[in-house]
Amino acid sequence: MADAILDRTEPVASHDSWLMGISMNPRLLIRKAIFVGVLFLFSGTHNVLTILSPGGAPPPDPNSAAAEEAVGESQQDAGAIPGPLKTLIWCAIGGLMAASQIGKVFKLAAEAPALTGLSLLAVASVLWSDNPAESSSHGLSLVLSTFLAYFFVAEYEPPEQMEIVVIIGWIAVIGSTLVALFLPRFGIDQVYNTGEWRGIYAQKNACAAAMLLFLAPVFARKLDLRHLGSALFGLSVLFVLGMTQSRNGWVVAFALIATMIALRWLARFRVEDRRALFLVAACLVAAGAWVMTTASAELLPLLGRDATFTGRKGIWDAAVAAIIDSPVLGYGFHAFWTGPNARSKVMYGVAVVQHAHNGMLELALGLGGLGVALFLWSFFKALRDIGICLRPDRPAYVDWYVATILAVVYFSVAEPFLVLDKSLSWVLYVVSCVGLHRQAEALRRESRRLDEFSDAADNPRDQWHRNEWPPDYVADSGAIGEP
Repeated sequence: MADAILDRTEPVASHDSWLMGISMNPRLLIRKAIFVGVLFLFSGTHNVLTILSPGGAPPPDPNSAAAEEAVGESQQDAGAIPGPLKTLIWCAIGGLMAASQIGKVFKLAAEAPALTGLSLLAVASVLWSDNPAESSSHGLSLVLSTFLAYFFVAEYEPPEQMEIVVIIGWIAVIGSTLVALFLPRFGIDQVYNTGEWRGIYAQKNACAAAMLLFLAPVFARKLDLRHLGSALFGLSVLFVLGMTQSRNGWVVAFALIATMIALRWLARFRVEDRRALFLVAACLVAAGAWVMTTASAELLPLLGRDATFTGRKGIWDAAVAAIIDSPVLGYGFHAFWTGPNARSKVMYGVAVVQHAHNGMLELALGLGGLGVALFLWSFFKALRDIGICLRPDRPAYVDWYVATILAVVYFSVAEPFLVLDKSLSWVLYVVSCVGLHRQAEALRRESRRLDEFSDAADNPRDQWHRNEWPPDYVADSGAIGEP
């Protein structure tokens, strides 16, 4: 039991493949296959039926309003399934799955008030929305997406969750590669930025965003000769990410890898030392942000960008002006950019783009400062839980949770990637926040139990602060959980 708890590098079994853990129970296999299909078809892919249908139209030109809408609308492209029908299918399947674990789902909803409150606020925004129909549809979808994430946590253990994400990742990587090679009019940009891959996605940045989510499980495994399957998956994801030629995706991938390496290094230190190092790291990040701001004209060309971030700065300025005009509640979830009388066109002169090219600005436009506050509550709570869980003996899936949260937040700097309905990014963000909180709560319970022995001769509390579990004290109550 002690070995199972302390071994962070083998979350499923002693073999390498994530897929070896799949149950052979036909009923469970069918249930899992349906769940994989729901997350795959409604999480940002270009409509597969469009690609396969005779005479199907390619994705929109990447610089057109249709392509902008594809990214803004949960990175989805209008395809063979009409939007209302797609939403109905999503609601029906997601709702039925969540209902099958209704007790556990509501318990998890109560344990995550910030995430639950944010999704309910999206529905409530109908009351003040500039476009009530859009806010109602997307708000309901966000609630169901959140509850589907709770179902994911209730139905599957963390190793199974990673397994499902990897399965979807393999489908996306192989599908995008095949479409780019054999159906290039769908999978490769032929007009504006020739050669950029978008695969089964509507736009290159949507493809890059998906690859970053699929890269996250790789951090839960050691990439050595004993884990060739994990290494192959990681390299395949990076290959597709590289072929998108998305500078945003490249920068985020580099930052994500660097951050995870740094966190693994920090985990070796005592808790007190780690706090000091965190403070130093925060100062370095702040200094780097200041340098980037003051010397952007010189630094951005090195990354293939101009000082306006490829025109994003003008959009950000217009978004900030709109937020100042309605700072508390915003304009309604998904309402600012939509409808014939959309504020973005009528008042702020932004007629082509369909989103703010920044996750936090997009959230503020839709749900105002209240929505931003709820998201920041969930994020800082996750950071606190990361600080608690960041131990040498942590289960492998903790690294997956951390990498997923960071990937979502990092990519949201230049894309609307934070709070999206019918989106794999939001589902996995919720799963990661909830999973980290449960792990942190388990460690807190163990800390309280160790306090009971604080007067013992071999003070276990000292070993806790040295990031070690007492050799004769193993959690036998399931508090930590099998990795």
